[in-house]
Amino acid sequence: MQTDTLGEATPETSPGRLLATPTAMAQHTPAGVVGNTPLLWIGEPFCGAGQGFWAKLEGHNPGGVKDRPALYMVERARQRGQLAQKAMIVESTSGTLGLGLALAGITYGHPVALVTDPGMEPLMQRLLTAYGATVHTVTEPHLSGGWQQARRDRVRELLADEPGSYCPDQYNNPDNVGAYTSLAHELIAQMGRIDTLVTSVGTGGHSAGISRALRRFFPDLTVVGVDTVGSTIFGQPAAARLMRGLGSSIHPRNVDYAAFNEVHWVDAAQAVQAARTLAASHYASGGWSVGAVATVARWLARTRPATERIAAVFPDGPQRLLRHRLQRRLLRRTRPARPAGSQRARRDRPSARAHRDPLDPLHRSRRSAPARHRCGHGTGGTAMIETWRRLRGFDLSVKLLMVNQLTINTGFYMLMPYLAFHLTDSVGMAVWAVGLVLGMRNLSQQGMFLVGGSIADRLGYKPAILAGCALRTVGFAALGFADSLLVLLLASAATGFAGALFNPAVRAYLAQDAGDRRVDAFALFNVFYQTGILIGPLIGMALIAVDFSVVASVAAALFLALTVLQARALPARRAPAVQQRAGVLGVLADWRTVVANRGFVVFTIAMAGSYVLNFQVYLAIPLAVQDSVATAGLGSDSGNVTVAALFGVSALVAIVGQVRVTDWAKRRWDAAQALPRGLTVMALAFLPILATPPVAGAVRDSTAPPLAVAALVAAPAMLTVALLSLGTALVYPFEMDTVVRLSGDRLVATHYGLYNTVSGIGITLGNLLVGAGLELDPPISTTVPWFALAALGAVCALSVGLIGRAGGITAATPPTEPATSPAK
Repeated sequence: MQTDTLGEATPETSPGRLLATPTAMAQHTPAGVVGNTPLLWIGEPFCGAGQGFWAKLEGHNPGGVKDRPALYMVERARQRGQLAQKAMIVESTSGTLGLGLALAGITYGHPVALVTDPGMEPLMQRLLTAYGATVHTVTEPHLSGGWQQARRDRVRELLADEPGSYCPDQYNNPDNVGAYTSLAHELIAQMGRIDTLVTSVGTGGHSAGISRALRRFFPDLTVVGVDTVGSTIFGQPAAARLMRGLGSSIHPRNVDYAAFNEVHWVDAAQAVQAARTLAASHYASGGWSVGAVATVARWLARTRPATERIAAVFPDGPQRLLRHRLQRRLLRRTRPARPAGSQRARRDRPSARAHRDPLDPLHRSRRSAPARHRCGHGTGGTAMIETWRRLRGFDLSVKLLMVNQLTINTGFYMLMPYLAFHLTDSVGMAVWAVGLVLGMRNLSQQGMFLVGGSIADRLGYKPAILAGCALRTVGFAALGFADSLLVLLLASAATGFAGALFNPAVRAYLAQDAGDRRVDAFALFNVFYQTGILIGPLIGMALIAVDFSVVASVAAALFLALTVLQARALPARRAPAVQQRAGVLGVLADWRTVVANRGFVVFTIAMAGSYVLNFQVYLAIPLAVQDSVATAGLGSDSGNVTVAALFGVSALVAIVGQVRVTDWAKRRWDAAQALPRGLTVMALAFLPILATPPVAGAVRDSTAPPLAVAALVAAPAMLTVALLSLGTALVYPFEMDTVVRLSGDRLVATHYGLYNTVSGIGITLGNLLVGAGLELDPPISTTVPWFALAALGAVCALSVGLIGRAGGITAATPPTEPATSPAK
């Protein structure tokens, strides 16, 4: 198989013509012998009389089934310019992908560095070394992500040590899925009709890729996944796993949960027994994954109609049958299954199975033991209980960052909404001076995000977070007691720069420690973020009845407590990669690196309009509601209550719906699909509010209670706010994850800094135009701004959709070093 012939087929394509070229007996390159693997009938004595299934023997590839994605991912990375000539390839592997990457390194001329753990058998290590790869072995598992996350952390370190190196990221790279189209086409050419596909589930690549391609020809195909006891992929509690290459202790993005009709769990003893029996009866040797897949396929052959055509993918070959001491002990404890016709062995069926729409583990209740019953779509209790349950699955550092954001927003929103009133009423400042103080905070935050991101990447995330919290402690205290314009300007600047320090650092830290669960982590992060926005003003309203100085003191005390807590409990984290040049020149080199990341910059500009849409919850929508309430003949008190209700609806939709919306979206779409859909919802959100003025005119002089009239007038705006919050809930987790992905895990905080800066500029320009539109006379002021905002959202959705179609969202595009930056 030449990897550049991996093409798409249409349902009209003749199955017999899916193989572009016949199998050649001689090849000029090692990659040429990959593919066109044989298909073997597995019947008696492994299966019962008259029973059996077809096995695709991927072990006949030089290294196994993952030769296909290894070659394909490397080839595509070279085509996209992600992998330069002779640059190093770095990846985490349990073995089989390592063999494929070693083959790709030989084929394309790249050095290969592989990260594994003590579970890799010595034979596999010797093979990888013989094929020219450098093998690094981690010695300690990650606290929550096990050996896989520990390996991925080591990969990041190697990438940082080797500028220009490339990680295929098999767990999340969509090319890992696309590489298996050829295997599906071979199956069709060899078998014709296929009713059931049985595949193991590890990184999710071959199960997703084969099933998607086959269902273009066989829409009713049944896909059966094979997992192992102790794997967390489908929601089992994490536990020590004996089997290599099957299951996972992390949550790979490539797992297509919607593709599976059933999932079966197989334990190590079953897999060893089946693999040993297959070798003895059919000369079909393989390791854990082959034995597990064969166990499930045999069970299906026994329980399904004899006319059903079952295809099972055997992913590896004889090198995985030879194992370490642990497997030899298992082999001694197990015996081959007895031939059909005699008493059937007791362990000839999977340990457990799940029917009907197997879910992402974060979408179903966790069990204390492997499930032996059907999966369900449990409600998970109330929103906050569900949120708390999800949070418990993350490391302590992630939990602290959630508390960090809740406290930051609570303190900020308990003080800032009442600052203008305090400065004019209590301090007696002129309106222009109040505007200057408030503008200074916004300028020092939005204008300094890039600086804050660079500080976080260079000095570490924790120091930046601590400095920001400490600075805001001082700033809030000064705002509560100062009456000098100069002091107030300095306090406002300190408050703003504090946000520029900790915002990029918190998001980069969260992305690093959440690992492959970044989307879920950012979904939870938004829940805590919105909760702070909701409760902050309520606390401030209660405290301001005493005095504004009490509000400022409590807010400052919150930030002081947060500073102490994080200084004591938050682990230190550094960015995976930074430039070594010190001082201003080094920072400028970082900025050039980020700006040179074309994919990231294009995405940033395309998303800037979404922030203009979001900000209208604080600008255009409240103003429109206030005007409409007045048009209806109601007083300012009704308008204030209605605006407060708008803010409450916005926050509550996010708090209650964020986790569920993210769960629902992840089951159906990747980031390239979810983002334009979410932006479309945000665009459509501005259409209902067009009905507000007509409704206000219709109920004018109504005799109904004022609050009832206000609620009726505000109903279209409430729908607008709810849809806007819903669209944001859909967009935000994928958006934050995409920023990290496009950064290539390098200078992540600086990328976030530039992203926030561009968004801030977009908000400023957008608000100027929206404000100008609202100043015009009706009906222009009551229609044109909303149509313009809807159009802006549509443009954002279209732009991001086009970027996604071009592969600019799902494919990582790490920044390249500028030509003037020094080598490490």
